[in-house]
Amino acid sequence: MDFRFSPKAGIFFRLGQTLGFAALLIFGWAGALKAESNLKISGRVIDSLTGRPVSGAAVEILETGKKTTSNQQGEFFFYDLPAGNYQLKAEFPSFTSQTTAVKVFADGETRLEIQRSPIVRMGQPVIVTAESLAASASQPSLVFDQIQLEKSKHLSVAQLLSRSAGMELKAGGVYGSTERITIRGSAINQVLVLLDGRPLNSNLRGEADLSAVPVEALEKIEVYKGAQTARFGPDALAGAVLLFSKKPENSKRIEPKLRSEIGSFGHHSIGGGTNIHIADGTEANFFYQNSSAAGDFDYTYKNQEYVRKGSYNWTNRAQANLRHGNLESSFFWAKARRGLPGDVLNLTPFSSEHDERFGISLAFKPRWKSGWFFEPETGWEKLNQHFKIPDAYAKYDTRYKSEKKKLEARLGRKTPGALFQVSSDYTESSLEGTDYFLPTRSLGKTTRRAGGAGLLTDRHFPLVSYFTFAASGALRADWTDFTPPAYSPLFSGSIYWNRAVKTRLFASWGKSFRLPTLDALFWKEDVFAAGNPNLLPEKAQSREAGYRLTLPILGRLNWEQSFFHNDLENLIVWQRNFQGQFIPQNVSQAKTFGREERISWQFPKILELELNHTQTEPINESEFILHQGKQLVFRPRHIHNARISAAYGITALNVTGRWVGKRFTRTENTKYLPPYETYDAQFSLSPKIWKLEWGFTLAVENFTSRRYEILELFPMPGRSYRFGMEVKW
Repeated sequence: MDFRFSPKAGIFFRLGQTLGFAALLIFGWAGALKAESNLKISGRVIDSLTGRPVSGAAVEILETGKKTTSNQQGEFFFYDLPAGNYQLKAEFPSFTSQTTAVKVFADGETRLEIQRSPIVRMGQPVIVTAESLAASASQPSLVFDQIQLEKSKHLSVAQLLSRSAGMELKAGGVYGSTERITIRGSAINQVLVLLDGRPLNSNLRGEADLSAVPVEALEKIEVYKGAQTARFGPDALAGAVLLFSKKPENSKRIEPKLRSEIGSFGHHSIGGGTNIHIADGTEANFFYQNSSAAGDFDYTYKNQEYVRKGSYNWTNRAQANLRHGNLESSFFWAKARRGLPGDVLNLTPFSSEHDERFGISLAFKPRWKSGWFFEPETGWEKLNQHFKIPDAYAKYDTRYKSEKKKLEARLGRKTPGALFQVSSDYTESSLEGTDYFLPTRSLGKTTRRAGGAGLLTDRHFPLVSYFTFAASGALRADWTDFTPPAYSPLFSGSIYWNRAVKTRLFASWGKSFRLPTLDALFWKEDVFAAGNPNLLPEKAQSREAGYRLTLPILGRLNWEQSFFHNDLENLIVWQRNFQGQFIPQNVSQAKTFGREERISWQFPKILELELNHTQTEPINESEFILHQGKQLVFRPRHIHNARISAAYGITALNVTGRWVGKRFTRTENTKYLPPYETYDAQFSLSPKIWKLEWGFTLAVENFTSRRYEILELFPMPGRSYRFGMEVKW
């Protein structure tokens, strides 16, 4: 059977052709199960003193006698409930308990948050509040909570993100290789990535390697799309990805967890973590993982079969978090060795890259009953990189030492339905590069200092019980030691209608900017590339509007659509000159506009279907006649994703498909990478054996063994398998 994609074929027909069997299998599996009510109560148990989740709390519905306990994230769930009023009771040793009235609406779901006070404050009542159905006007575009991350442990962070609308993966090798993400046709260095508030973007190229952070170590991921400088500072030109590490749990139990995985291309990994109770009010956790892959795989180039050699990777990662009252600290360390085999026309199988990154942060986060808070935070990070290329025409033996120091403070007040915050920060970044093979190519040492101050306000206006308006505004000023001040505003608003058909309308407008990376400015000229010290900062103006509908149809049906338009100035693009060198240049004007749409259907506890599509029109509006009106390079116009998931008892099955349109590789749009599609499947089993919680996962990626390229002349591997096993005490 020929699985190659024809551009003339309809995308949903092609996805349906390959996913059809999986759909029949899952529908047949789920169809035999009894249909269940779609009404539920979900909530989270929170310690009101620390703001942290409490696991192991007993939660009961008195009218039905149903009982459950909160999980490690403090979450609890009750299913199959008819609409009506209930009495909800929460209990936990050394905490007060109280019975509280809860109303379950006919729309299918009520989200609750229970805050409880320790026994030393017996006079304080248990507070049960419903989550605002009209989320903040400045809410993230995407949120992956702990439950979603637990289900996606077989994926990397970048793979997980790329299955959502507007996100595209940039990679060039087997699982464990360097992975980066783009948002709505952006460059990879236009997306700011923060791990617990620390930027992972390199001082050298401005890119963030998401493979350095495993999914198992994270508690939550948030994605903000569009111009986000006003909220997160420079470099968030196209958006920001926020990674939150798992925090120490409020539990005296030590719950170690071990996980191991083996797979194709010599892949194997082993790791684990545990929560540690040190003393009352003092907890810590620790996570470690080692992974590696030989990386060699077969590929086809011009109808000839070859073996891709030198694509190995080896990575060590460790994270630790400590909390004592309102004081929090975190530590991150990663060390990696990767082969740099080059593109298929310039093979360098003996070249390599060695990275070592470590960072630490310290934060003090007191909060008062009045809602006021003051959060000073400091962080330090260092990245050492060694590039050794002995087998290319231009040989390298280069070492880079990168360092970042950041001091930040936030002051504000948060009350039900309102947030006001002022913030300021100072960052000092340095980069030193030395080429030991040819010292005249050394970058030398460069230091960049930047500061900023911002204002953020967010307010809800409930007009009636089922109709809410929310508005948010932010303004930030940034300055560096070599550029004039830049001002970045951001305004957003939303309207929420909470009836049988839930409706949310939203819109936003903002400006952002990004400084040129140090390699774009100062790269020493060689046969492949050269820097451009005359580059100007990139600027963007972003507009977005959309809507979301939720309908109670045999469960819950969601339909979302958003439209975006970004005007770009001085966009930095690496372009080939007539000698074949890549040189960064400012495109005087460019724009990207398009739409995102997503439809999902959730049948309670059993089945979930999702389709999403992103259309992006990245247009070059420079004055150069050969480039004007052309599509910006390496940006597909269409990306489609499809997913079918089913779960019953201790088993779960997940099948996904992805189609990416053609991407031009030359500014004149004379050459392009062809479209491609890939399909993945994953089966998991979660039994309890010998009072231990076990997990077994089998993942098959690219099961049609499609030959394709994400990056030009960097082939991707064919079909691969991975088997994982974990155990938790």
